Amino acid sequence: MFGKNRTSPVPHGENAPSIKPKKVSEPLEGFIPDNAGRVRISDEVLDSIVDQVEERMLKRSKGKQNAKQPRVRIELDDIAGTPKVFIDGVLHENVQRIDLSWNKFGEGCYQIEMIDDQHKPYGIGQCKSK
Repeated sequence: MFGKNRTSPVPHGENAPSIKPKKVSEPLEGFIPDNAGRVRISDEVLDSIVDQVEERMLKRSKGKQNAKQPRVRIELDDIAGTPKVFIDGVLHENVQRIDLSWNKFGEGCYQIEMIDDQHKPYGIGQCKSK
């Protein structure tokens, strides 16, 4: 019925829906209007809002903690670029060397060497063989 770049007919007159907000006849509890037409929020309402936000943030953070996160994640965008290494979700910047070996028989090994802020080498690694 309506082709490309066409709109549907819009009702006019008394039956047309209004997009203007309706005026509130009663003031909302906890919201205090001032002389400039602005609304000030009472301390009780503000505390309640803050408590609700903190509760939701706590629920979200608990949900993320319960989600299984890999111990080691390596992102490599370009073979000539430096890979990004995440250990327990934390990005480690000063990666010097990554050794990774794996085979289909269930044997695998990784070793990641890094340098700390005092330029001392440290690393993590793990091996598993059958």
